[in-house]
Amino acid sequence: MKKILIFIILIISFVSDSKSQEFCGRTGLNLSKHISDASESSFIKPGFNLGFVVDINIVQELYFRPGLMFTIKGAKYKDVNKQINHQHYGEIPLLMAYQIKITKDIKLDFQTGPFVAYGICGHIIYKGGPNEGFSQLSFQRKENGVKNQEFRRFDFGLNYGAGLVYKAFYLGVSYDRSFIKLKDYMVWEQKNGVLMINIGYYLRK
Repeated sequence: MKKILIFIILIISFVSDSKSQEFCGRTGLNLSKHISDASESSFIKPGFNLGFVVDINIVQELYFRPGLMFTIKGAKYKDVNKQINHQHYGEIPLLMAYQIKITKDIKLDFQTGPFVAYGICGHIIYKGGPNEGFSQLSFQRKENGVKNQEFRRFDFGLNYGAGLVYKAFYLGVSYDRSFIKLKDYMVWEQKNGVLMINIGYYLRK
């Protein structure tokens, strides 16, 4: 956790020193599920994301786009327990973006790059089976000095997407694909997959 906080501080310092930058507040809908060899039992769960990105101009229409987001991921399972997994992350996207000017006020926007995330909180709710009505925390924590078998807190993956910029307004679609297994002990490689539909507004100087 300390390393992540230091990383965030370094990004903020870098952004503050940049002379050519534009902040964009963003929010939107998440459609998430767990991608794995057993993905037929995982179904899409809606959530949301909220935060900001910063466009730092590198050359012409190419931008470095770091940010800081709060995002809710997870999945639904229609098995006996009918469980709903809520995973709340603090996420740092580190993207490269390219914009193509269509008219004076309209630009096409393309982005791709890695993200790192840390599980802040979350819970698993059981809607059926013998555990119906029961809720438990979803992320790993130590019990009597030993980590339990819930989700790892650290996540890492790739984001890619496209959008439209009209004057100071942004509308886009992107996808987060995790590279890290959610649980250590599982045989299959269960990972996060999240489709995001976002709106945003640029705070231009």
